[in-house]
Amino acid sequence: MPIQPPHIANISVLVEPGDCQISSEPACRLASRGIRSSVVVAILVPKLSLAGLTRYRFPQEAESSLWNLLSLMQERGGTASELHLYAAGGASLPEGAGERTCGKANQLALKKVLWRERLWLSGEDLGGDLVRSVSLEPKAGRLLVCSEKQLMAFETQPLRHAI
Repeated sequence: MPIQPPHIANISVLVEPGDCQISSEPACRLASRGIRSSVVVAILVPKLSLAGLTRYRFPQEAESSLWNLLSLMQERGGTASELHLYAAGGASLPEGAGERTCGKANQLALKKVLWRERLWLSGEDLGGDLVRSVSLEPKAGRLLVCSEKQLMAFETQPLRHAI
């Protein structure tokens, strides 16, 4: 059972598998917990204090999940050049062979869609054997990825590496 850090305790919106949410509310926090083989994609638009989070469970859902999030961001004024994309999850866990292969397939599906659309990740925490939780804060422009073993924080400045 992953340890739930205190910063996830007072979330405003919980994003479950198959869900997509955006917010520009200063007090709002988007979060997703128990991320195993599924993948969470987060998008930040710092200029608008706009943030979005989507989560998909199976590789065939990657494209529609990402497009739903991108469409919502564009409706609120986010342009492709302003987007900071991040991804987390896609773990290969030893409990079941299905989850082991599904995590890698989820990662590859995301990267295929991003590559085709010429979109690049500003940061990622993909693969491995960690169960993760994600917290996204629109106003602060911060994405926190937590697991039992690590805490990663991504700020809105891109890390300047492609997938």
